[in-house]
Order: sequence, then C-alpha cells, then structure tokens
Amino acid sequence: AIFSAYYRLAWFRFIWPGAIAVIWIFSIWRAWSHPPPHFGRTGAILISGAIVSSFTIVGLSLLFFLLVKLVLTRWYLYEFHIIYGFGVSSAGVVAAVLVRSEFGKKFVWLTDWGPALAYLVAVIVWLSAFLRKEPQIRIDTPPEVLLQKMQEDLNVVQRISRRFQR
Repeated sequence: AIFSAYYRLAWFRFIWPGAIAVIWIFSIWRAWSHPPPHFGRTGAILISGAIVSSFTIVGLSLLFFLLVKLVLTRWYLYEFHIIYGFGVSSAGVVAAVLVRSEFGKKFVWLTDWGPALAYLVAVIVWLSAFLRKEPQIRIDTPPEVLLQKMQEDLNVVQRISRRFQR
C-alpha cells in the first residue's frame, strides 16, 4: 500500500529495483574477482550475498518508514511490526559486519552476539504486534470531503510526475 502510491511514477519503478540489482551485481562481481584468501570464490559469493541481503533489508525498511511519513497513511499494526522486526534483525547483522570490518577481532563479542540479540529483539517486536488486536478504523470525515482531498493530492502527484517526465 505504501509503495503503490509511488509505483505510479515511472522513474520510481526502475530506480529502487535498479539500485538493488546494481548493489547485488557489484557484490557478486567483487566476491568473484577478489575472493578472500581463506575462501574460495563460491564461499565468498555466498557470504557476500548474505551480507548484501541484510543491507538490502535495512535499506528497504528505512525507505518504507520514510515513505510512510511522506504519504501519511494509516498505521497497519501487523505489517509495520513485521517490517520493523526484519529491519531490526538485519540491522544487527549489518552492525556486526561493520564493526568486524572496521575493528577486526577487537570486539568479537559484539560480532558474535549482535545478530542473535537483534533477532531476539525482532521476535519481541513481532510477538508484541501479534498479541494485540488491530484497532478498528473510524472515519469521521464525510466521503465527499475525502474524495475532494484525494483529487487534490492526485493533481499534485500528476504535476510532480509531469516535471520528472520532461
């Protein structure tokens, strides 16, 4: 629901998947052309893919919540907590990778326990959502007023879209 508002813009349909494809292709090429000395090419590609997938999930989560703020959509309890949990879990992996690459074996406890603790936090986030009931939506605004506001918003989006198409 969040991305559908932006998928109407042609440039958005290609930028996000294109950026992900470039990141994945670069990481696979980098692992293939310069594997670490203690791994073969296949192992380097697998590890690089695991790391890049975590970066991708964190990026998608950040983009999702940024777009939620921009679109001002209603809050979906289950969907938002699922994405939030995946983002937290992947952020633990990303943090461990960044700490390991920057400091080496200086903070081994963080690189060993960080992803596991982040996953436990994600499980708590997921359980906190699923143990609650999604609130009922009450709309006090008459449908005619909502339709007028939606048409105004659509006009703004169309003007922005025309600017990008030039």
